[in-house]
Amino acid sequence: MKRWPEIAVRNPLVTYLIFGLVMLFCAYSYTLMPQSEDPVLDLPTVGVGVVYPGASVADIENEIAEPIESAMSELSDVVEVRTSINEDACYVAIEFAYGVDPSEKIDYVQAKINNLRDELPVGIYGLDVYKYSTSNVKVLQYALVAPEATYKAMFQQAEQLEKEIKKSRLVSDVNILAYPESEIHVLIDPSRLQYYNISLDQIEQSLQSYNAIIPGGRMHVGTQVFKIKTSGRFENLSETA
Repeated sequence: MKRWPEIAVRNPLVTYLIFGLVMLFCAYSYTLMPQSEDPVLDLPTVGVGVVYPGASVADIENEIAEPIESAMSELSDVVEVRTSINEDACYVAIEFAYGVDPSEKIDYVQAKINNLRDELPVGIYGLDVYKYSTSNVKVLQYALVAPEATYKAMFQQAEQLEKEIKKSRLVSDVNILAYPESEIHVLIDPSRLQYYNISLDQIEQSLQSYNAIIPGGRMHVGTQVFKIKTSGRFENLSETA
C-alpha cells in the first residue's frame, strides 16, 4: 500500500486518466439520478387532529389529549408521541421507527381512535387521522382576480379551471380555496312563534326535512316501472319561503 503514492507520482498520465474516468463516471451517474423538487418520502409519522369548540386548554388536555396519548403508546414501534394543544383544538403526532410501513400503521391508529371515540366528549366537531407525506405539497397555485365579478361567477370559472387541470395524468389533486360558502340567515319573530305555538326546533326540523334527498322508490303500472323522484334540496332562495 505504501507504493501506491510512488506509482501515482511516477506515472502521472495514468493517474490523470484514472481521475478523468472517475469524473466522467460521476457525471454520467448524476444524469441518471431521478430529480424532483419535492421528493416523495413516506415518513413514519401519523397525526391525529381533534377540534373541540368552546373547550379550554386544560379540558382538551385532560379529556382528549391524555386518552389519545395513552392509546397510541400501546402501539408497537412507537418512538415518540408529541401533542400540540390550542384553544378549541389539539394535534397528536405519533412517530414510529424507521423501516415500518406507514400505510399499515395509519390503519392501527385509526382502529385505536375508533375504539376510543365513545370515551371522548360528545361535543367534538372533528376527529381525523392524517398521514405525513411530502407528496401533499402544493406545487402550482392559480389565483382568479375579478373585482367586479360575483363570488358565484368566480366559483363557476374556478370549477371549469379545475376540470381542465384534472385532465392531466400528471396531476394528483386539485382544490379550490378561499371561496366563501353561501349561507341563508333565518330571522325569527318570537311574538308570531308564540301566537302560532311553534317552537324553534319545529322550524329547524322543517327546513332540514325539506332540504333532504330521500329516495322515492319505484311504482309499477302494468309492465312499466316508474321511478319516483322527491323534491330534493333547495336550489334557490325562493324555495325556502
